Amino acid sequence: MGEFSLPFGVGLGTLFLGIAYVGIVFMLREYDRNAPWVPIEVPETEEPLIGDVVPRELDRKAFPSLVWGFAMLSGVILICALGLTASAAAIAEQTGLGSSFIGVTLLASATSLPEVSTTFAAVRIGAHSMAISNIFGSNLLMVALVLPADLAYSGAPILGAIDQATAFALVSGVLVTSIYLAGLLIRSRRTIFGMGIDSALVLVVYAMTLAVFYHFS
Repeated sequence: MGEFSLPFGVGLGTLFLGIAYVGIVFMLREYDRNAPWVPIEVPETEEPLIGDVVPRELDRKAFPSLVWGFAMLSGVILICALGLTASAAAIAEQTGLGSSFIGVTLLASATSLPEVSTTFAAVRIGAHSMAISNIFGSNLLMVALVLPADLAYSGAPILGAIDQATAFALVSGVLVTSIYLAGLLIRSRRTIFGMGIDSALVLVVYAMTLAVFYHFS
């Protein structure tokens, strides 16, 4: 649709995304108090759940040390991400695949590794809600980060400057999120190759998206 530019150089759409994110965080907190999400089937595991009798090493540490450790690890990820971006840009230039294709595939896979490890860790300790919230929360935050990206971008609003390939990736992202949203609402117990129907559909859509990207890159 293009993007409407505000007088101070920020797009109206990105400003709305930033404001909406803050409002959604408060809405999620209120909803979590009244109707927390729970999985319909929890696989049997020998791992103790959070709050069980068996304590963990981190449970004995003081809260300030936990906060500092969390901040330091986040800083390491932030610093490494700068190198990832530069490497991805060089790979896109040398291979000729284009920045959009490399961004959607290689760079997106690398930046998703923290979500993969934390999600598996959350499932192993029985924090299933935290695992799902980590995935969708990351996606929600990534969309909100379009606002600071627009603030740092000089010239026209950043959403009005993206190419058709990136726009296609956005549409595909909306589609896979909608599939999982339907899965959360329906709560179907049917599976395909050991996974939910929604997960199987998402894999198909993702594979088709990569094929289209590769064909037109």
